[in-house]
Amino acid sequence: VAVIADEIYHSYVFETRGNDAQQQDDEKGNDMSIMKNNTRAGLRSTAELNVDIGAPLLCLGGLSKRFLVPGWCLGWIMVHDPKQRLVEIRVALEKLSSLIVGPHAAVQYALPEILDNVPQSWHEKNIQELAVQAERCHARVVNTPGLSASMPRGCMFMLVKLQRAGGGVLDGVEFAAKLFREESVVVLPGEVFGAPGHFRISYAAPASVLDDAFDRIERFCRRQFASS
Repeated sequence: VAVIADEIYHSYVFETRGNDAQQQDDEKGNDMSIMKNNTRAGLRSTAELNVDIGAPLLCLGGLSKRFLVPGWCLGWIMVHDPKQRLVEIRVALEKLSSLIVGPHAAVQYALPEILDNVPQSWHEKNIQELAVQAERCHARVVNTPGLSASMPRGCMFMLVKLQRAGGGVLDGVEFAAKLFREESVVVLPGEVFGAPGHFRISYAAPASVLDDAFDRIERFCRRQFASS
């Protein structure tokens, strides 16, 4: 059986206090205590684990998420196939790559320099900052009427659940449209990700921007969910 390992967020996982304690905090609306136990120390990628068992592997990676450069749109697929079971797939991938427009030449030129010279310490600093931002946003969500969310454990996005209330906003699309019209805040409706009744936010923005956005979101929700 071939394995497709999506490593686009490779290593962007937060340190937590363990699943049981984390679940209790999520239910109580408490912030996550980060950097207490080094649960990231033993992290191994899906790709690395799969190599151990010798199954054919397609490993997906890219720049935009891990290197925080949205819009660069440069990605890759690494094929590990020691028993030559993916020959036809490899040929198809090569044909497909010749038919589509690739990333800008300057981005391609910069790739070796980025991969070779960006230190792991830069990623670790980003992970710690994102973990703090995730806590900040989670605290605002659970204290805002009509909203709830689980504490993120990685990457830079949070899916927020809308609590149904009489006369209030009932789905992600309507919520996102009204929030934009009334408070000039843009969120993605959960319906885009197959999660109706939710919306997605990014906590990669500066703290001052997040605070302003959540002030507006809270003001909006207090109007929409006043009856809840």
